[in-house]
Amino acid sequence: MNLFDMHSRALAYLVLAFVQLAHEGLGRSRGRADLRKVWQLDAGGECVARLCDGKEFLLSDGPAPMTLSLAPRAERVERVRVRFVTPTELKSGQ
Repeated sequence: MNLFDMHSRALAYLVLAFVQLAHEGLGRSRGRADLRKVWQLDAGGECVARLCDGKEFLLSDGPAPMTLSLAPRAERVERVRVRFVTPTELKSGQ
């Protein structure tokens, strides 16, 4: 899941919602689960900071924002491949 709101308590509320969902159960048979960890990932998908251990938040200030440069590179781009890993709605014109 990607979370883009770094200035509010959105992450804390999101984790609490998953904890409650796991506790109450999910689906027809209301299967229970435990939230064990919440990690912040870097641009390469590697874990960089553990945010929650399943019982409490470990960072009081929240995660450090990840920044990606959008500056053009010097070399010419011949081809681009875009892979959407979450549902995405594309619009054009009107």
